[in-house]
Amino acid sequence: MEVAPAPEAPAEQPVQDAISEEDAKAALSQVKIEMYATQWCGSCRRAREYLSYNDIAYTEYDIDEDEAAKERLGKINPRTSIPTFQIDDIVQIGFSPENFEYRLNQAVRKRLD
Repeated sequence: MEVAPAPEAPAEQPVQDAISEEDAKAALSQVKIEMYATQWCGSCRRAREYLSYNDIAYTEYDIDEDEAAKERLGKINPRTSIPTFQIDDIVQIGFSPENFEYRLNQAVRKRLD
């Protein structure tokens, strides 16, 4: 009885370099964050507190005071619900820390690719 030779091990794939903390921080600092909100919105207030607490730079547009901002909001979120974030080219409607962080991480990863 003839024994078949053991299959060859697959060639090793090169290990992709891990992203350095410096690179991630640099990419994060370049992410453009815009928040469309109002002063009376409770979710907007919670989002402001979260962003401030976490020292996340962003630009806020009050759609009650800025008609041009309201028009821009309508283009990225036709329902014009608030808060709405534009994180680079990613739109996040509503606010929860988990969803915001997920979208922010997506934007950072895109910048690192």
